[in-house]
Formats: sequence, C-alpha cells, structure tokens
Amino acid sequence: MIPARTNLVLNYYHLHHDPKYWGKNVEEFVPERWLDIDNPPKDIFYPFSAGSRNCIGQNFALMEMRLMIASLLFQFDVKDILAQDSDIICYITPNFKNMKCDLVFSKRSLKSM
Repeated sequence: MIPARTNLVLNYYHLHHDPKYWGKNVEEFVPERWLDIDNPPKDIFYPFSAGSRNCIGQNFALMEMRLMIASLLFQFDVKDILAQDSDIICYITPNFKNMKCDLVFSKRSLKSM
C-alpha cells in the first residue's frame, strides 16, 4: 500500500534501457528491433514522457511531423500496394498487424497546382 500524498517517479532512462525488453544492445540505434515485435509489453516506451511533467517540446515535435507529412503529400502521389495484409491491432496507437504498410511514392508534377 502506498501512503496518501506520496510522490511516485518513473525512471524513464531505466525503462528505455532495460535489456529485458530491448535486448543486450540497448545502447545501439537499431530501428529494426520494432519490426518483429508481436505482442509488445505495455508501457515500455514513452518518447515524450507522460503525465503533468511530459516533454515541453512534444507539441513542437508533433507539429514538425505534421509539416513533414504535408510536405511529402504535396510533392508525391502516394498509393498503397493492393493485396497486402491490412489487419489492424491496437497497442498505444492503431497499427498494422505485420507492422508495415507498403506504399508507392511517385513525384507529382507541381506545374498543375
């Protein structure tokens, strides 16, 4: 039992560097580690922290992502490849069950805009 008015703090560094979840190479940049994760444990990744003390730059980072996506969509036509697995699972956000969605990007003619 935790007494009332007790402050609890989660050590995000330890959470994001736990070999139990991330493997022995936790200090290496290995984006492929996300590709074959079938049932990721809940609450092992908080890129912007959480709660009332979350990252002050979170909204800026999300805005940058929106601008990047808008820029890509302005410059390229995007089509999905038919007949690929499109089953959706929900973890923190909805995602494809096989953790990928293949797309074809083709350069737009900006003269017609």
